Amino acid sequence: MFINGEVKNPGPYKYGQNLTLQDLILLSGNFRKEAAGSQLEVTRILELSKDNPKKGERIVVKRSDINLNLNINEDDQSFVLEPYDRVVIRRSPDFEIMQSVYVMGEVKYPGEYSLINKGENVHSLINRAGGFTDFAFREASELHRMNEGHIFMDLGNVFEDPQSSKYNYILSNMDTVIVPKLRNFVSIKGAVKYFVVDSLPEKINVPFEADKKADYYVNRYAGGFGKYGKKSGTFVQQPNGEVQRVRNYVFFKKFPLVENGATIVVDERDRRRFEEEREKKRKERKFDWNRAIDSFASAIISVLTMVVLIQQLKNN
Repeated sequence: MFINGEVKNPGPYKYGQNLTLQDLILLSGNFRKEAAGSQLEVTRILELSKDNPKKGERIVVKRSDINLNLNINEDDQSFVLEPYDRVVIRRSPDFEIMQSVYVMGEVKYPGEYSLINKGENVHSLINRAGGFTDFAFREASELHRMNEGHIFMDLGNVFEDPQSSKYNYILSNMDTVIVPKLRNFVSIKGAVKYFVVDSLPEKINVPFEADKKADYYVNRYAGGFGKYGKKSGTFVQQPNGEVQRVRNYVFFKKFPLVENGATIVVDERDRRRFEEEREKKRKERKFDWNRAIDSFASAIISVLTMVVLIQQLKNN
C-alpha cells in the first residue's frame, strides 16, 4: 500500500492484516500542518489482474475531512485497508508558505514584510509600513515584480480610493514597492532650441509649475521647438510611467498637462529624415569626368577666342 501527500513520511508501506486508516497515518508520522482543513482519499483496485495483481480498475472507496486539529472522525479512523490501497492527503486550499515582499523609500518603516494572506494589496502593505513620510512622492512610486519587471504604479491614486483604484494591486512573493522622495522639477529633452543647439542629447531639469502643458515648458525653458522638432510627436512621460502624446486636431494641437516629476520629449524625426536624405543625395552624386572635360574644353576655347579677337583689333 501507499500513502502520499501531506504526511511527514509519505511512501510505500507493508500491508498488515486488519490495518486501519488511522494505523497507516500514524505509521507515516501523522499529518503535516498543511493538511489542516483539507481532505484525504482512499482508492482501491476492485478487480485484480491474475497476471499483475497491482493492476486493475481503481475507484475512490473512502473520502474523509481533516479538521483543523489534524484529525479525522472515529468511523473513518477505523476503516480497514486492503492490499494495494492508495491514500492521498490533500493540501489545504487556505495554506500557503510564508511569502515576503519589500517596501523601500519614503515610508515610516521600510523593509521586508510577510504577506498576511493571499489577497493582501498595496494599500494594506503601506499601512503596515506606518504610512508615508512627509517627503513621499506617491505619484512616482514603483512596483517591481520578479520575472515581470516594472508595473505602472500611482500610490496617490491608491490612497484616494483604495476600493476602486486600478493601482491597488494584489501583491505576490518577492514584490518590491518603492516610494521615492518628493521632486519639484520637470525634465525636457529632444529637439528644442536650448542654447541654439536644436537638440538636447541630455535632459535639462526645470522648475515644476502647476497646471502647465508640455508646449509651455518647451517655450518657457528650452527656447521653443527646434528646427527639426516635431510638435505632433511630442510626448510626456508622467511620473508613474504612463506616456501621453499630443492630440492632433484639424486646426490645433492639444499638448498633455505636465505633472510634477514628468519628462517631456520632443521627437526629432524631421532632423533624422533630413540628415538621411542629405547623406543619400551625397552618395548618389558621382563625379562625371566627361562633363568636366567638356567644361574645361569650352573654357579654353572661350579664352582662345578672346585672344584672337584682341589680336585682330590691335592689327586694325
